[in-house]
Amino acid sequence: MKFRRLISEDITVVYVQLVLNVFRHNMNIESNKQIGEHKRQYVFLHDAVLEALMCPNAGIPSKDFQEDYNKLLEFDSIKKKVKLRVQYEAMNKISRRHEEEEFDKGKSLENKTKNRYSNIMPVGSEIPLLSTAVDGHNEYINAVFLPGYKNSKAFIVTQMPLEDTKVDLWRLVYDYNISSIVMLNQSYDSRDVYWPVSGESSVTSGPFIIEQINIETSRLYQLLQLKIGYNNKEQFQFIYEAVIEYLQDFETYSNFQ
Repeated sequence: MKFRRLISEDITVVYVQLVLNVFRHNMNIESNKQIGEHKRQYVFLHDAVLEALMCPNAGIPSKDFQEDYNKLLEFDSIKKKVKLRVQYEAMNKISRRHEEEEFDKGKSLENKTKNRYSNIMPVGSEIPLLSTAVDGHNEYINAVFLPGYKNSKAFIVTQMPLEDTKVDLWRLVYDYNISSIVMLNQSYDSRDVYWPVSGESSVTSGPFIIEQINIETSRLYQLLQLKIGYNNKEQFQFIYEAVIEYLQDFETYSNFQ
């Protein structure tokens, strides 16, 4: 217990010292009128300090990924857990906890069949609500906004759509003027594909027509250039979809630019 307390005290001291340095830095920012948004920078720096203390050395160079990942799968004899689990729990400690009722929208009777997994639900206040009308579909989609540095709603993360929710994905793309989709699934059911395949030049999903303009394929990814139209009205909106493949050859991946 004494050892643990000393570690805690050391971390507190380090944190206090870093906060003081951050505070002095931000005082300089405030005195320089040419540099704006100092309050946002101040919060960002404090969050970065907390994350650095709770989850140090989280970055892994791609060339070291295979070796480091194998180490994370080892059992920690002190904590009695796999090391990857230890890191996951550390991340959870610095993450906000949501109340159970915040997930009610996804768990409701009319929406629960739209979720691919029953244990992955969006927080109601972070759901990008859909506005394009489609018969039999409401405003719900299993998706949430993710923040960037300057914008609290810079990105959207969503599930691979189900057969009945493909049109909702395209509503999401259309409603929020999304210009790129990065798909990170390791594998997927061919029935869930929502873009033109097998020689198809286009597919229809509800009121949307999705047309394939170009395709590029490499060992690491597939890049599709798509165009979406709504109610037969062409939209000059292009979707780039990168389908990332999980390779056994990590050396090849580490050399990818």
